Amino acid sequence: MQRVRFFSILLLVAAGVLASGRRADADFLVTVSDGTKSQSFHATPADPTTINFNLTGFFDDFDVTGAGITSNRTVPGQSAANITLTADVYRLTTGADKTLTFEVIDTGFTFPNPPTYVMTGAASGTFTNTGGNDALNYQMYADTTNAPAGTNVLGGSVHLADPTGTPNHGGNASFSGVAQPTAFLSPIPYSLYTVTTLTLGGSDPTRGYQREINFNTSLLLAVPEPASFTMAAFGGLICAGSLALRRKRRRD
Repeated sequence: MQRVRFFSILLLVAAGVLASGRRADADFLVTVSDGTKSQSFHATPADPTTINFNLTGFFDDFDVTGAGITSNRTVPGQSAANITLTADVYRLTTGADKTLTFEVIDTGFTFPNPPTYVMTGAASGTFTNTGGNDALNYQMYADTTNAPAGTNVLGGSVHLADPTGTPNHGGNASFSGVAQPTAFLSPIPYSLYTVTTLTLGGSDPTRGYQREINFNTSLLLAVPEPASFTMAAFGGLICAGSLALRRKRRRD
């Protein structure tokens, strides 16, 4: 079956030690939608740092299995905060292009003063068995009022489309992109919000191929630092977060 391996990590890096949010009323959730149906999943008091879910048979055109999100916002003693999203997505049907959207919300982030941040993001991966219209669009936001799904700071977006323009059965096309950095000031606490939209054309089992996008998406917020430090921290923490989540999922 066709799979989209979904990896999204939200990284917050500060010059000093970052304080973790402890608000009991903070929202941490994901909503998955195909434009007709949607389903939301929340963290629970029993496990406020992890959301695991499956959506098999819920959507007409897609299955989502083995999905998980982790956030260390409520974990004390952290030097950096992160949100990691993973999932396996399957295009089940033939026909016209279809989209599936993941919205991830977390609130109550707190940081040392001065509250000055730079936000950017990146995406990379491979389209397989593409048809010319397959795409990934990744948008990232912060909200200085701490509103769930608040969008008063647009951190940028990454839009990546299949560059071949024609069916590519059995082949693949690599993609990568980085959003322009956005600087902003914020009181604390504040909220973070990411929207990742996948577009996949119809699979064609009669011809022996199915649509697939393998990718990762990442969002970075940091106090102003030299570019070399920022990007080194970005790459290193992405790898660390990915490995930690995969080890956790294997144990579960």
